[in-house]
Amino acid sequence: EALLVNARMLKVLQKQGDDGADMRTVTHEVRFPTRFGRDAFRRIVEKDYMVEKAPDTADADGRWVIEFSRMQAPSMLHVALTPLMQETRKLFGHYEGWTAPVVPRKAD
Repeated sequence: EALLVNARMLKVLQKQGDDGADMRTVTHEVRFPTRFGRDAFRRIVEKDYMVEKAPDTADADGRWVIEFSRMQAPSMLHVALTPLMQETRKLFGHYEGWTAPVVPRKAD
């Protein structure tokens, strides 16, 4: 599953001239049905990531959101995504995806 998620996003980057090899801030988003699940997940990810957003209220769909980031190379994200997705599922959450700025390849 992590490979599929990453492959889709890498195609988006490649269409914009980015091979995904350069390090940059990658932001992930996960949603949970309960605040308890979101907060438990937060305690796990804040060991390795910077928590960017974890609102005190649920979103319009009643989900509890967390956004977190760190410096990563998108081409290697599948390595980090597998454990993130496993922890998300354990807490009944849904991994929404990741975003990152485009870093176009430099002309030789």
